[in-house]
Amino acid sequence: MPAAPPPTNAAKLAPSTLAAIILPSIFAWVVYVMTSAPGAWWGDGLEFASAAWTLGVPHPTGYPLYMMIGYAVTHLASFADPGRCLTILSGMFCAVGIGLIGLAMARSWVEADAVGSDNAEPGDARREHTSGPPDGVSRLGPRIALAGAIAILATTPTLWQHATFAEVYPLTFALGGLIVAMCARTPTAGRGLKDAITLGVVCGLALLNHYSILALAPLALATVW
Repeated sequence: MPAAPPPTNAAKLAPSTLAAIILPSIFAWVVYVMTSAPGAWWGDGLEFASAAWTLGVPHPTGYPLYMMIGYAVTHLASFADPGRCLTILSGMFCAVGIGLIGLAMARSWVEADAVGSDNAEPGDARREHTSGPPDGVSRLGPRIALAGAIAILATTPTLWQHATFAEVYPLTFALGGLIVAMCARTPTAGRGLKDAITLGVVCGLALLNHYSILALAPLALATVW
């Protein structure tokens, strides 16, 4: 029997699935802002706030991407305290990161469901289970579970702490979430040179912020191999 063709709608997500990703992420950002420091706070936050305002160079490795973004944000909102601007920015980066990881979870779940449906024989339970709207799932339960997983991630102590003061790690987390979301596609979805170049650019930008992003290098290489 010939192999089943790759699903053409595997990456499509229903509006309700997107809502299960976006709404908890926005709520997390609101909570982060409400619980964030009123200014640069202490330690590295003071150094980053002053360096971002002057487009200076903080301690090694210098974090050039964060400095350029921080410089733009603090000067666009020059009426506000630079430290406060960066704390709000940290919360936004963390919220974006958890949303992108939620997108990766949803995309993997939807595509796996779609592949299982396409490979199932007529009358197979998998085909009956996955019949429904284009995203392959019509039940409310998985979307509640997805929103709950995002909420659990958003309230982990380390992430919440770094979302409330000026620090470079939230930007790394957001870019890491983007890399994971870009890699969260089944091989049957197909990848070309454009996808590999785009992923390489994102990885390169992430390296301009913090070298800890190298932890995702095996995932990126496995994706484009």
